[in-house]
Amino acid sequence: MNIGKLMQQQDGSISGYICTLEVQVNFNLIKNPEKNGQTKGPDYLIMAGKVDLGACWENTSPKTGEVYYSLEMDDPSFPQKLKCAAFKNQDGSWRVVWDRQAPKQAASTEQAAA
Repeated sequence: MNIGKLMQQQDGSISGYICTLEVQVNFNLIKNPEKNGQTKGPDYLIMAGKVDLGACWENTSPKTGEVYYSLEMDDPSFPQKLKCAAFKNQDGSWRVVWDRQAPKQAASTEQAAA
């Protein structure tokens, strides 16, 4: 499900938005100043004004070689943590896609049976 968009601005910065029935937010991706060659830290911080909403990782698909972004946002006003990904459109923008996580019932079902 498409829930937003990222756009690269003329100055090279990246801005975007998420819009659902519960969450409407504009944000910027800011290069993580603490990354400095670390492989596990996020590549970008997700900022809405002065509010730190989360983190973003730049990834490359092993199948297609295409670059995509993994975003993880959280805020007390959100009903729950928001995990999504952004994939490049033909016009150069990025569509932000969310997919509901399947419930983790297998572990609790196994424990109940034991």
